[in-house]
Amino acid sequence: MVAHRGGRYADVPGEQTLAHMARAIALGADFVEVDVRATADGEIVCVHDPAIAGVTVGAVSYAELARACDAATVATPPRLGELLTFCQGRVRVDVELKVAGTEAGVLAVARRAGSLEGVVFKSFQDAVVRTLKRLEPSCVAGLLLGVQRPKRGALTRLGELFPEWRLRACRADFVCPNQRLLRAGFAWRMRLQGYPVLVWTVNDPEALAALGAVVDGLITDEVEVCLAGRR
Repeated sequence: MVAHRGGRYADVPGEQTLAHMARAIALGADFVEVDVRATADGEIVCVHDPAIAGVTVGAVSYAELARACDAATVATPPRLGELLTFCQGRVRVDVELKVAGTEAGVLAVARRAGSLEGVVFKSFQDAVVRTLKRLEPSCVAGLLLGVQRPKRGALTRLGELFPEWRLRACRADFVCPNQRLLRAGFAWRMRLQGYPVLVWTVNDPEALAALGAVVDGLITDEVEVCLAGRR
């Protein structure tokens, strides 16, 4: 079970802070997931959206980002290195790269933290997965499927329902589809070809129970609900 952005908890504000990771660890998550972007000065930070606290993450330094967050009274996104150090030996980490061009920096941070073996990487962009595998062939990297607004409409969806050629081309180690793509024997076909299936983002209790027997892993905001269903 993967705690999506560390999980969602009524008493923990924000998202994917170290407090979220600590709660997921205490509950017994197998992985915690974080989204990463780079600041203008090259810091890899754990933030989902391109902008936070009124500033664009890639246009400011980490110090400027921290000042903007303080002024807006929102939690400053942790650096990836801080998060990996916090999680090391306690829980594995699933790192989603939101932007191409950050691959080398993300891998370097993981190496410095001594956490490359405890980390998996993924992206919606085939080129990002391919670059990760070229820069570090031993890393575990997966392809995300289920973009919200496909540029090529039905053609994109067809390439998501039958992604075998994409997975081979980018050398993905696993596939990470949106739950809506689990049709036409998707999970069976992927597993038959050696690709573990990690499905996102499943929050409905009934879906969590049903899909748990079909796929290799679940990404969820509702960590407590998911883990309760496994007991």
